Amino acid sequence: MMRPFMAGPRTLAWLLAAGLASASPSIARADPTPLGPLVDVSLGVEVGTRSLTYSDPLTTNLRPYDVAAVPLVVPALEVYPLSRTYVPIVRELGVVASYGRALALTSATSGGEPLDTTWDRLLVGARQRVPVGNVGGPQLGVSGVYTMQHFTFAEAPAGLSAELPEVDYRTVRFAVDVGLPVGPVRVTALGGYHLVLDTGPVGDRLRDGAAHGMELALGAAWTFTEGFDLRLRATYERTVYAFDPVPGDAYVAGGALDQMVHGGLAVGYTR
Repeated sequence: MMRPFMAGPRTLAWLLAAGLASASPSIARADPTPLGPLVDVSLGVEVGTRSLTYSDPLTTNLRPYDVAAVPLVVPALEVYPLSRTYVPIVRELGVVASYGRALALTSATSGGEPLDTTWDRLLVGARQRVPVGNVGGPQLGVSGVYTMQHFTFAEAPAGLSAELPEVDYRTVRFAVDVGLPVGPVRVTALGGYHLVLDTGPVGDRLRDGAAHGMELALGAAWTFTEGFDLRLRATYERTVYAFDPVPGDAYVAGGALDQMVHGGLAVGYTR
């Protein structure tokens, strides 16, 4: 007569270990589908405007500034190097960068004196994609980037250059962005706060200057063939100054408002 099989403690431990070993690949290898592409690159052509005004100016050496219909070229890049791995959280962490530069921009004084003008902006930092739904559905991103933006005038006379609205912004921008599929189009929006580290001449001329910045952007993207899309985007940037001058200062104003708006079309490629 055969005795019924009775598993001892060692046999049970061996069976349990074997079961965990066979199950571990499915546990360790989670769904490899990333929330977005590995690489996102685009090249855009935009039109920009800038307006700088002073509030309560008491001296005549603070020049306001207005310019419109400025053409700009804007390449941009996003790379998520770990998006094809199984590493949680950081697999959706990417590097973002963009650069914008105005083409053939010339300003003029109220007397008609022309001034070659440079307007460019560099952005580089990190963006984290956050899951809020299925792949291809709504998307959320949070980012922290370092920005530099220059608006300068070349070969201005010494007396005039001390009054021009030149800026050399250095900021850290913290932003949240969303993407929503609406039929064949993906609508995007971004809201960000600029922690202003430096402003350049406009902020340096007046006593006890403080500045804060914000940024809003709206856009839409339409995929016209696999990997390629057409993007429409508009961005509004606003820097607000507050000053605390005293009688006798060379420059006296209560504050200033610097507004920049730019937008246009871009062709993007994702993979």
